[in-house]
Amino acid sequence: MEEQELRDQMNQYIETHGVKACWVAKQIGVNGIDTPLLSRWRAAKRDLWESTLADVKDFLQTH
Repeated sequence: MEEQELRDQMNQYIETHGVKACWVAKQIGVNGIDTPLLSRWRAAKRDLWESTLADVKDFLQTH
C-alpha cells in the first residue's frame, strides 16, 4: 500500500469516527509518532519512516 493511500485512509478514519489525531497517535504509540508528526503527515507535509508506516497500516487494519 502506498503512503498516499494510507494517508487518505487515515484522514477518512479520523473524519468518519470523529476522533482526533492525538487519540490516534496514542493508540499507535510506537516508533516516536506523536500528534504533531501525525498531523503534518496527514497534511502531506512530512513523510514517515517505513516502520512507522507499517504501524499506521496495522492500526488501520485493526480499527
